[in-house]
Amino acid sequence: VVNKGFTPRQVRALAPAVNRRVDGIIERLRNQPTGADGKAHIDYVADVAVRLPAAVICDMMGIPEEDQDLMVDLTGKSLTPGEYGLTRHDIPRVVAEIDTYGLALGQERLADPTDDLTSLLVTGQIADQPLAADQVGPFFRLLMLGGNETTRNALSHGMLALTEWPEERQRWIEALGTDAEDEVAWSAAEEIVRWASPVIHMKRDVTRDVEFGDDEAGRASLSEGDKVVIWYPAANRDPRHFPDAYRFDIMRNPNHQGGFGTGGAHFCLGANLARREIAITLSEVLRQFPD
Repeated sequence: VVNKGFTPRQVRALAPAVNRRVDGIIERLRNQPTGADGKAHIDYVADVAVRLPAAVICDMMGIPEEDQDLMVDLTGKSLTPGEYGLTRHDIPRVVAEIDTYGLALGQERLADPTDDLTSLLVTGQIADQPLAADQVGPFFRLLMLGGNETTRNALSHGMLALTEWPEERQRWIEALGTDAEDEVAWSAAEEIVRWASPVIHMKRDVTRDVEFGDDEAGRASLSEGDKVVIWYPAANRDPRHFPDAYRFDIMRNPNHQGGFGTGGAHFCLGANLARREIAITLSEVLRQFPD
């Protein structure tokens, strides 16, 4: 229903909006008051990694500026309730708030469509049928959560990695303003996704008896009803696919990382957007604050 909002062409068209959001974040950092030591102190996660993807997905969904902090707060509560003093028993209430907001926004867009993802959601059809009202809210929530948390984690792990591997940070800084800037930034974004593996695991149920694997990796027999858990960080550090897998290398090539999925029907819808957000944000942070 919404994949046409995430095509490479559409994501390229978003570049000015992403740049504008990054510029706003940099300006906020510059205007932070200094403490007794004469330095400004920021929380990188809260002030950069959370703010950028949240603002971009809110823009794409058509959420008004005055409601964006509310939606960031609600999505955070639904994903990590403990950090907000909540328990798992509070999650249904938080989820209902997000769904109710999405349904109300969808009804507005149904009456007056625009070019945002919420309009695509309520005007799109599957098998010649529009989404039912009880599907719109959960789909809206899925896009909000997917557009927020994963890129936030990648940006956070990316900055941590660049801090722990200063020679890689220097490689990126030296490329800024040169013909190699885009190549380095996009390669670095790919390595950051491999390194971070923002989606940590996914569980699936086996629907039929099957054998898989090979002689090198080992064979496994699975039976209908078995549970299978995919661990993305393990796949992204598989030494058969990634030489020196525990080295953070922003120019790793080839880098067939599986952080967005490994192809097929369930490849990450927002992969192109996430790459762009990581490349643009960290390039600009390094350009403005190289130390």
